[in-house]
Amino acid sequence: MKKLVLLLVLLPSLAFGAPFLVCDAPPAEQQITGYEIYVDGVWFASPVGEVLNYDLVGMVPGQYTFTAKACNIWGCSAESDPILSPMSPTTPSNGRLAP
Repeated sequence: MKKLVLLLVLLPSLAFGAPFLVCDAPPAEQQITGYEIYVDGVWFASPVGEVLNYDLVGMVPGQYTFTAKACNIWGCSAESDPILSPMSPTTPSNGRLAP
């Protein structure tokens, strides 16, 4: 089975408002019925549907490791390769006026 390709899309635009966990559409013959999403190795959600497009709006900002399994009536795949969420920048330090 092909590896599930995950993309973590962070859209700072107000039009979208939150990051989404998404993946490419699987081949139709796999008959995907849903996914299992894991955050830092712990089950997080099981969205239903052929394509993964999960809104992460309720998550506290921070760095996470996301993986997912694609599922159909026969079971679920192995976990995808991990995707690391980006971190917010650190506070600027050593501020000064330059001549």
